[in-house]
Amino acid sequence: MGWAVEYIEPQQFVRSVFTGKTTGKDLKEATTHGLALGKKHQTNHYLVDIRQVEITASKVEILRLPKTQYTAEGLDMKSRIALLQPDSAKSRKAAHFYETASLNRGWNVKIFKNQDDALAWLSSK
Repeated sequence: MGWAVEYIEPQQFVRSVFTGKTTGKDLKEATTHGLALGKKHQTNHYLVDIRQVEITASKVEILRLPKTQYTAEGLDMKSRIALLQPDSAKSRKAAHFYETASLNRGWNVKIFKNQDDALAWLSSK
């Protein structure tokens, strides 16, 4: 398990990078840090790099992000969350579950195969 969250000044977005086994607790904590950083820098653009993860979080834990945590922590519905597609098939399946669950709740989430496309989407109007 490992994650880091930082604000990228030139493009004005929050980047979260996950590596190794990633639990529901990891997702919740990193999300809290990322959203706080977004508020601090007044941005609603988020890049989540999950290419090198093994997601061990349950579907219920993943669902809590868009279902309750985003609203509870004040995430703006106009926010954009770009995910970099995981390398492993199991983690890709979890990422697509998250994307679908988020879209079904009105959140603007999209999975990308490469970072350039993700950044272009985040910066588009």
